[in-house]
Amino acid sequence: MESKYMADDVRNAPNRVDGVAKVTGKAKYIAEWKFPNLAYGYLVHSTIAKGKIRTIDSSEAEKLPGVIKVLTHLNTPKFAKAQNDRAHRPLQDDVILFSGQAIGVVVAETFEQARYAASLVKVTYEKQVPETDVHKLLDKAIAGRPRPDRGNPTEAFARSEVKIESEYTIPIEHHNAMELHASVANWDGNKLTIYDKTQGVNGVRGYLASIFGIPQNDIIVLAPFVGGGFGSGLRPSPNTFLTPLAAREVKRPVKIVYSRRQVFTAHGYRPYSIQKIKMSADRSGKLTAIIHEAVNNSSTNEDSIEGIVGISRNLYACPNVR
Repeated sequence: MESKYMADDVRNAPNRVDGVAKVTGKAKYIAEWKFPNLAYGYLVHSTIAKGKIRTIDSSEAEKLPGVIKVLTHLNTPKFAKAQNDRAHRPLQDDVILFSGQAIGVVVAETFEQARYAASLVKVTYEKQVPETDVHKLLDKAIAGRPRPDRGNPTEAFARSEVKIESEYTIPIEHHNAMELHASVANWDGNKLTIYDKTQGVNGVRGYLASIFGIPQNDIIVLAPFVGGGFGSGLRPSPNTFLTPLAAREVKRPVKIVYSRRQVFTAHGYRPYSIQKIKMSADRSGKLTAIIHEAVNNSSTNEDSIEGIVGISRNLYACPNVR
């Protein structure tokens, strides 16, 4: 039987601006947009997690019917970076930072031709041993980190009447929405139009302006509908850079759409975390101390911290908090 409160909630809920278009199939997602004379790109991925590319041979792929160009670090233009910009930018060098890293783009007349040609690109590597076990790196991760205290949480916890202490782990979780990540880009002289799966069009515009060295006013970023983001579109993905790059190189509009498998490796995810929590209270239930320590895995080239402990610091009225 329907709850009265549920019925009231439905009646009083605001309508989503894009709701009707999405549930009736009228919404047009990024991978569905086209420009005249469109070409299709497909990413080539690293099969190791750390090291360098020793050789990359795209000659077999380039001979296939329909293949227009194969881009690798050997023939891709190099773009200057700001001194403090540590973000990964694909095809700029031979360094492998993570498993599944984009190391090439095949551009062809059809998606099928591009995808098959990508499978023929041959790569050899100089492998290095990656560090992926967070538990083995805990001392390194914690060293030198600030531990701001409110009050004296260690002393308050020790003398409290009621205490709990526990440890939790959260696994890596991928934002694998039904809508695949995709970009469709077209140049008109030095002006760029790009459809991109993003949760921040202004961020994409600034990102591309800084790379290609053109004014932001010469870039139009369109994201009419987002099928699902969950944070995966908060910052530009490799396709956001590689699609307009490929379009500029072949002098045609280009579309790049990730495969379902590529969504697991081609952009970020919610990291693995280890959380140690101590909480104490008096007999009335009033909190006397909170100690919440968390560590998450991150990349080797950027330092990204999951904001796990911020809620514990700010949400509860407690005099002693770390």
